Amino acid sequence: MKSNKRNYILILIMVILIFFSKNNFLLDKTARLVRNIKFKTITKNMVIKKLNNITFYYSDKKDETYINNIKDYLKVGEDKINPILGQTTMYPYNIIMFTTSESFGKALKVNFKKGAALTVFDSLYIPCGNINSYVFVHEYTHYKMSAFCKENAIQKYKIPSWFNEGVAEYASSTLHPEKFRNPKIQQMKDFKKLEKSSQMMEYNESYMQSYMAVKKVIEFKGEGSIQQILINAKSMTFYNAFEKVLGLSIEDFQKLQQTESDDVLLRAGSKYSQQNSSDKAKDYCSMF
Repeated sequence: MKSNKRNYILILIMVILIFFSKNNFLLDKTARLVRNIKFKTITKNMVIKKLNNITFYYSDKKDETYINNIKDYLKVGEDKINPILGQTTMYPYNIIMFTTSESFGKALKVNFKKGAALTVFDSLYIPCGNINSYVFVHEYTHYKMSAFCKENAIQKYKIPSWFNEGVAEYASSTLHPEKFRNPKIQQMKDFKKLEKSSQMMEYNESYMQSYMAVKKVIEFKGEGSIQQILINAKSMTFYNAFEKVLGLSIEDFQKLQQTESDDVLLRAGSKYSQQNSSDKAKDYCSMF
């Protein structure tokens, strides 16, 4: 009976999901409902241990030893993330640890060879073998981003995946120095085609492109600019917020990233000067 009821609920959710597929807010709410059902199914028979606002879930007693490592990584994460997002409310946070990568992949129905961990709203799913400072701080940044959005009443679905992942990569980059020592990408993709996680997965260099974009934003406007973009996205589209804070559109920002040349810089400055947009022109001229 319980199984039939659960199936009925899932079918109903899928119908709602299809019907409201063009409404991002309802899509987000429906996704949360689906994820909550999935979370309860996965953690049903797991051991539970609580630490302040964090609840750990694990199946094997030996997996408990990783909790001490995570405690250390939490301190590292706060030091890396606070300059970018500031102090945020410590909302409930679930960390679900899997004994093997295979069990992680099976439970989440994902290719465990392509992903080290998965953050879904307020829950981190991670194989014990992937628990290290770089991976954890990256995922913890997603939690902190969600907390920032919740605290400031920002609809998180408005934030594109490339920006979310770029901030997470930036926060954790110093913990994986060999990966980010000389970051390069072969071919840049349109940022507006990297708005969803599924699109990010289709492009091998999406995470590096996202990291380099966020790094450039911070070099240009400082670490506080990330908060400014998010706050402005509360009352306008993300890309309008991006342009308001940086003084240039995402398209012109991408051109600068693609070439890093003085020619593009001069053309962009000239463009905004002709449009009587002196502030934007000044921003361009101070960018490099």
